[in-house]
Amino acid sequence: MKLDNLITIFLNNFFINDAEEIKVNIGRQSEEIENGTYDRKTRISKTVILTKEDMVNFIKKLCRENVEKSTFRIGTKEAEMLINAENIRYYQFHRNQTIFKVNNPAEKITYNVANISVEYFMNLLLNDSITEPSFIYIVRSAFFRIRSRRDGSIFVDEEENVLNTSGNNLKYHVIHKIFENYFVRKYLVLKLKFKNEMSLDKCKQHFLSYIFNLNLKGIKIRPSENAEDFFNIRNLNVKSYNKLSAELKAPYKAYSEDLIHLYSNAAWSDNPFTKYIMFYQILERYFTKIPEERMVDFVKDKFTNPKISFKDNKQVLDLCIAIGEKQKNNKKEQQQLLEVLKHFLSDFNSIISDLTPDQIHYYQNEVPSFIKSPDHNITFDLTTNNIKDTVVPIAYRIYIVRNALVHNKGNRDNNYDPTRDYSSLMKEVPLIKSIAEEIMIMDAKQL
Repeated sequence: MKLDNLITIFLNNFFINDAEEIKVNIGRQSEEIENGTYDRKTRISKTVILTKEDMVNFIKKLCRENVEKSTFRIGTKEAEMLINAENIRYYQFHRNQTIFKVNNPAEKITYNVANISVEYFMNLLLNDSITEPSFIYIVRSAFFRIRSRRDGSIFVDEEENVLNTSGNNLKYHVIHKIFENYFVRKYLVLKLKFKNEMSLDKCKQHFLSYIFNLNLKGIKIRPSENAEDFFNIRNLNVKSYNKLSAELKAPYKAYSEDLIHLYSNAAWSDNPFTKYIMFYQILERYFTKIPEERMVDFVKDKFTNPKISFKDNKQVLDLCIAIGEKQKNNKKEQQQLLEVLKHFLSDFNSIISDLTPDQIHYYQNEVPSFIKSPDHNITFDLTTNNIKDTVVPIAYRIYIVRNALVHNKGNRDNNYDPTRDYSSLMKEVPLIKSIAEEIMIMDAKQL
């Protein structure tokens, strides 16, 4: 998202009803038990007036465009690493609370899980991958809490020493506290604090080792690949339920129950690994059936061909050799896949209609990041009329991606890393999904 757009959205949601300023009440909140129920007490010690200019200055001071948006932020004495920790994402943090804190006294390092810093949070929003709909998804709960205030004021629960500051310093601190309270509290990162200077590589290794120790204890945390993963928007569906409902059609075909189970699990999952393997298994269900049917048709054609004499030993031997070669090829998974695609894909019209122009361009010009050494060409033009030849690179692309997912031997070029290559694999899913759907529809019976 561009900085100007970011500022505009923040201003529109902070300064509601054409207001030119915000009243921020600073004080303390406490809960007391009266008659067996909790009663929240609020004591306001100071009120600060914030203008649009104050907000713009704050955002511009924190946000730096054209800066690499890394999964790490490292300073002189502390560092942060983006993680995905959905099972603890909504843990309620108060007053910079941390969890899973451990110390290494020998190296003077402290590890913990805590809220992302406001500085890191704001700069992540400037990623090109953060569109306006995804941005609204990220901050919608915060904006709802801000916009629902009845008297137009915001309350900041703050320490007493803040009251001793004044002017722009106080305003900056108050806005920073608002962002802490409303925006970053549900986004967790790993944090390191260290006494001695630490390189990025050393810092990264400490983070990864800490993640391993957390998972050993059943705390489900993994490194985030990028900002999309961190904010949980990389699989975000922006269509409304009303629009999706309007696109539904009544069913007229009966599908295999086994294939429905594979397809629904693939569609349900947000993990491209699961998606790809499930869709591949739909194709795999035909790996024996289609080659066998084609073999039977081949032999029947030879038996009924009036030009073949079964009294001619050479013709009989040639037929035996041809059957043997076909049978040998039919045992190879790559050849089985090719036979299935040839059988079902008489044209690419349905696949093209399922894909975006960017996706079609991608398959024609790019290969997955985790495929380093394809033995054959795996790019193809779906808009060609040369269906017969184009099916070959399609089959090989699907097959080599599948192998990269299920094999992970050392010193092997084509290995899939579930964190580093997640987005790259996501780009492969639309193709195999469309092919699996086409096969299921073509093979279905009338309902």
